[in-house]
Amino acid sequence: MSDVVVEAVSVQGGASVVAEDIPCFQCSYNLRGLAAGGQCPECNAAIAHSLHGTSLRYAGREYLRKLHRGLVLVILSMLTGAVLQMGYLALMLMGYLSAGNSMLILLAVLLLPFGFSVAAMVGYYLYVTPWVVASQVRYQTKVRSVLLIVLGLELVLLIVQRIVPLMSGYPVVIGRMGRFSFVSELLLEPAIMALVLYHTRELAERLEDESLVASTRKRMWIPPSLLAALAFMMFFAPIFAALHGVVSAMIYVPYLFLLNRTRGKIRGLLRERHA
Repeated sequence: MSDVVVEAVSVQGGASVVAEDIPCFQCSYNLRGLAAGGQCPECNAAIAHSLHGTSLRYAGREYLRKLHRGLVLVILSMLTGAVLQMGYLALMLMGYLSAGNSMLILLAVLLLPFGFSVAAMVGYYLYVTPWVVASQVRYQTKVRSVLLIVLGLELVLLIVQRIVPLMSGYPVVIGRMGRFSFVSELLLEPAIMALVLYHTRELAERLEDESLVASTRKRMWIPPSLLAALAFMMFFAPIFAALHGVVSAMIYVPYLFLLNRTRGKIRGLLRERHA
């Protein structure tokens, strides 16, 4: 992943010189004609970094920041959503979600989950940001377009599920949510997880971390499959609904742990930039 672009370098007068229009990975300055072992005259970044492939070790700071921000947003949104779900169940058990508490119902059942779900989608969008240098895409994950389409469908479903029923009564809201939740949990959420894990595996290769590559390869298909199977069983055998929180946690905790490992690796590269 980190092979030097040999074709872009020529030897002139015994020195290696950039022979093509290569933009600086950090400021996009055209490095043509400069010594391959020198520094960018605009930002002082090592020219050798700009001559490497798509290894994240040589990516620009802003690109790494977007990946890191995206992962932080996804992880925090999903963890907060899980806490919110537990709070929702506690309110139900204590009897607070009754017809007399319509505002509490709207907050607990519709608006807050919608907000955290949208925040996670924004995080995913940042996480699959292509690496663009001098208006040219230097690297873009293979699954980005598909993931954005699936996220768009999930957003439409969330709007129909959470926002459209706001004028309806509580029983109607719950009924509509059940139907749309099944479609989301059976198809869209497993698809998002599988695509994000595939993207994470590609990033792990660019991070040159074999352990992370092996971990993502092992988990790429099993967790999404279990998530879809759980939704299927809940629809046809409601008794499994009682186990939904426990099983979902068993699926999502390793998933979030893997994303957090990736976030830590990217954070380490950012620290190297500031060292």
